[in-house]
Amino acid sequence: MGESVNKALSDSQELRAEKDRLIAMRNTLAAGSPGTFGARFAERVIERIHALDDLESSREFFFQSLYRLFRPIACAAATAALAIMTLNMLERGEVSLAAAFALPQEEIGTILEEPP
Repeated sequence: MGESVNKALSDSQELRAEKDRLIAMRNTLAAGSPGTFGARFAERVIERIHALDDLESSREFFFQSLYRLFRPIACAAATAALAIMTLNMLERGEVSLAAAFALPQEEIGTILEEPP
């Protein structure tokens, strides 16, 4: 070790304690057994790589992942929208596009006729 490090160690009890703690940690790590990833880890990784290779592109994989992720959310949102539209029609007592969206009949005609 350098002269300045030795001087700092001799002057500071905290640094000596930290040095001893680091040496003990290093010895513990060196004495320990190496960790394992479990049975068949390498085979599972290779199988997963081959499964990814079977896809046409990584973009397709990305969009398939998004589809799987958001499909339940989209189904729930569509169900909620249909329930709200049904409640609107039941409250108005008529089955129409205006009743479904809780809009006056005149506004529906304006929306459908005028270009954006």
